[in-house]
Amino acid sequence: GGARVCMSLSDAKKLPRRGPSSQNYKDLYQGHVKLVSDGSNQGLTGFQQRPYCCEPANNIGNFNFGDNGDQHPVRLPVQFKEIFKIVSAKGHDLMVHASGS
Repeated sequence: GGARVCMSLSDAKKLPRRGPSSQNYKDLYQGHVKLVSDGSNQGLTGFQQRPYCCEPANNIGNFNFGDNGDQHPVRLPVQFKEIFKIVSAKGHDLMVHASGS
């Protein structure tokens, strides 16, 4: 098995309803949809509440689903909530990559 990656609201809207991945490979399935909400702490791109303690100064990482490209939202973005609703309504389970704080 594996997971489908969803990186945008557009990706979520294009997802088919959950079902067999292929007619030819019935043993293969995609059991989840994965949302990669931020980067990695090692790469200083994991989204943090407070800045990292190193250069560059005031770096709090990135959030990949901010409304209007906002990579540093204070509240959970509408777009992120909408992706959850769409993916869930299509019958998929969700996995969320969230490395930051």
